[in-house]
Amino acid sequence: MDQLLIADADDLEHVNFACVFDHNMQSRDMRPRFIKEKRALRLSIEGPTPLKFSDIKNIYFGNSDKGDINFCDPLSYQYKIQGGRVPDLTGNSATFVLEHMADPKSLPNLQATIRFIDTDIINVKWTWQLDAQGNVPAGKRVPVEVPNDLLDTSVRGTPAQKLSDFIQVTATPFNVKFMPRNKADKTPYLNIKGMMFDSYINWINVGLKVPGGDQFKGIWGLGERANNDFFYEDGVYTIWGRDQGTPDEDGKAPSKGMYGTHPFYMFRHGPQSYVGVLTKLAHAQDWFIQNDKVKGNIDLRTIATGGVADLYIMTDRQDPQGIIERYYSIVGDPVLIPQWALGWNQCKWGYKKVDDMRDVV
Repeated sequence: MDQLLIADADDLEHVNFACVFDHNMQSRDMRPRFIKEKRALRLSIEGPTPLKFSDIKNIYFGNSDKGDINFCDPLSYQYKIQGGRVPDLTGNSATFVLEHMADPKSLPNLQATIRFIDTDIINVKWTWQLDAQGNVPAGKRVPVEVPNDLLDTSVRGTPAQKLSDFIQVTATPFNVKFMPRNKADKTPYLNIKGMMFDSYINWINVGLKVPGGDQFKGIWGLGERANNDFFYEDGVYTIWGRDQGTPDEDGKAPSKGMYGTHPFYMFRHGPQSYVGVLTKLAHAQDWFIQNDKVKGNIDLRTIATGGVADLYIMTDRQDPQGIIERYYSIVGDPVLIPQWALGWNQCKWGYKKVDDMRDVV
């Protein structure tokens, strides 16, 4: 396919941007042209190579002059620190304002915070900047957060560690790089390198660094799911408790969902260097994973239907057990349930017809 024609498109005369996304959320620009005599909008794919219709996941188009968010512009996923100055990182917390680099009218300012909540656990969080009366920007929805009485991420005591020993921040475009404990290693193991935040879109771009070549191992975690591979291959993985009848994971959309929502993953940066990341988010979310096994680079795109961007990075530890201990300090230790409390499990997938259920009852 090299073009798409939308008929009866009188209301689309002023479309000025368009693009197509494949199943890995990689975009290609499309050239919009309104054909007045046919009352149609033609969207032509840029570049010499046509696109298979089966490779198309989404097509976005709109009018940026009317406030439509331009998902096709790479700058739409970039913010900058207001004033252009990196905040003081010599303490255990920093708060600052982020401005959207492409369309600050449609995507208002964000309030961002980077802080230690406990030893070796750094929280990076952003949400709407509130006005003097404590209101979100006009026309925007108040984001729903996972409450602390369900998942306690409050600051424990007075952390003595300095942010500057663990992270580097760039003002324009805004990104946060997490640096290894080994000071001789100058390669960031995690880079928060882009985002888009709106009432019903919570998009976070993260880059990870792991050993490449024969030593490559991807991320693991993101339970609960039935996956044949311990380490995640390229694909999209959905976190949404929908009780899929055949939950065998294949990395293809629509992704498979079971019962639990555990947006936590781990990875190995190098010898005696393990990292864990928890995203405190309960909304429906897709995780798009792309592995460059030769170079040891992993790109993660988390796209959720709302909520607050709220990440907890369990920084560089010598072994996986150290990361798990940090994770349990947030979510709590597993509980051993007594045998008498397990009860009798009846699964709906075992019933083929109503008569089967009647026989059991």
